[in-house]
Amino acid sequence: QILDLKCRTAPQRLAMLLLRLADAAPPGEPVHLPVAKGRLASRAGISPETLSRCLQQLSEEGLVVRGRQVIVRDRARAERFCGHDPAVDGGELAVGVRAL
Repeated sequence: QILDLKCRTAPQRLAMLLLRLADAAPPGEPVHLPVAKGRLASRAGISPETLSRCLQQLSEEGLVVRGRQVIVRDRARAERFCGHDPAVDGGELAVGVRAL
């Protein structure tokens, strides 16, 4: 999580969170935010005001949030927007660190 906070922009972090939620949902089922948007903002390390701006930007990158529903319109575009970083996406073992 620390690597994610340091290596990605706020919209990229939010996009990654939304894509992870989509991955956890059963195939074909709608994706719903399991927490209020304020908590989502906190998890992404941003303010609620920044969350609104990020959601607007993400709608142009293939991820739309309407109320508590997440719609992935263009996953490939959203993934490109997030940018793959092996140090961030590989977890703690990829960088040789083991959390306690």
